[in-house]
Amino acid sequence: MNQAKNFLERVELGSCINHYPNQLSGGMCQRVSIARALAIQPDILLLDEPFSSLDLDLKNNLLDFFQQILKKYRDMTVLYVTHDPSELTRLAHFVYQIAAGGQLEKTILQTPGKYRPGC
Repeated sequence: MNQAKNFLERVELGSCINHYPNQLSGGMCQRVSIARALAIQPDILLLDEPFSSLDLDLKNNLLDFFQQILKKYRDMTVLYVTHDPSELTRLAHFVYQIAAGGQLEKTILQTPGKYRPGC
């Protein structure tokens, strides 16, 4: 329970621990889902537009937090789906893009933070 509480605080929802889902906004529910997924320390984490409904400041805070999580849990495999390449530049070591015709193209990032399509 402490692990879940810790992750709720990290996604800025510690004060909502006793709230029911119908008392939370869509963005809050999205953050609860992220905290719940991380609390069990999965081997594989699937994220589909995890920060899409958040304002820019909160999104940046959670991206910072997620960078810390990825450093701490290096054995975790993450499949991260987004339409915002700036999110990936902060998190990914390599990126697969779906090109025209459904072909997958792999881009290797030297370090997170340096996105160069086609390299």
